[in-house]
Amino acid sequence: MATSTRRSKSERRRQAKNPLRFTAATADKYVLYQMSVQDADWELQFVTDCYRELRGKEPLHLREDFCGTALTAATFIEGHPERTAEAYDLDPECLQWGRDHHIAELGDASERLKLFQEDVRTPGRKADVRFAHNFSWKVFKQRRELLEYFRAALHGLDDDGILSLDMFGGTDAQEPMEEERWVDDDFMYIWDQDEFWPGNNDCRCFIHFRFPDGSEMKRAFKYEWRLWSMPEVKDLLEEAGFRRVLTYFEEFDDDGDGTGEYKLDERGYPCESWLSYIIALK
Repeated sequence: MATSTRRSKSERRRQAKNPLRFTAATADKYVLYQMSVQDADWELQFVTDCYRELRGKEPLHLREDFCGTALTAATFIEGHPERTAEAYDLDPECLQWGRDHHIAELGDASERLKLFQEDVRTPGRKADVRFAHNFSWKVFKQRRELLEYFRAALHGLDDDGILSLDMFGGTDAQEPMEEERWVDDDFMYIWDQDEFWPGNNDCRCFIHFRFPDGSEMKRAFKYEWRLWSMPEVKDLLEEAGFRRVLTYFEEFDDDGDGTGEYKLDERGYPCESWLSYIIALK
């Protein structure tokens, strides 16, 4: 399940610099993930447009929570010479990959990006935008844990700051299933909802990759999440102290297919699978 199927300009550039033979034995799982799941250019454009519209100015400091390889933070830095960023994650392997690839490519600008191997609830510099995408905040399965994170996020924002989250849901999200998609005819991305338990909404998911030579990279990434509902999340954000919570749902065409465009919408559209963004204002 991905927030966008579009491949960013920065990723096309990085991939062109580092051509790979896409087989299970030779492919880099982080490159595959970024090509198939992340579109840092598009998501940053969406969030910064929201910030400009809501606050009337340019965001200059971003904090990326659950940052993985810190692609979003690095892309943010590239977009403006006055921008700074912090990125938090607990996985040392992801962070080191980000240092070796994204941070190294920034040159002198790398001084404006700080990576931290720490819990996302750890205090840091006040941010204009706090960014928690790719659904990783769902790792907080207990209400008190998610509320604690939202309170920490609120405290870590500047007076005009916003928190940006992404969400997915729908009936398809509540049953074991697999979704397959070819990425640039180079490899197949497989989203595997291995387990879902309606008693507590816990789910276990994997990402697999399959290649043209028939080889597979099984369980390249694993996720243990709770499938939170939109009303639950909005209520928790308001309880944490956010002044206003806005939801942006993906629009659909006449055939009922998602367009990849998002508009301000309080209710969304009843369907088997939906994607949305939440912008919470301090």
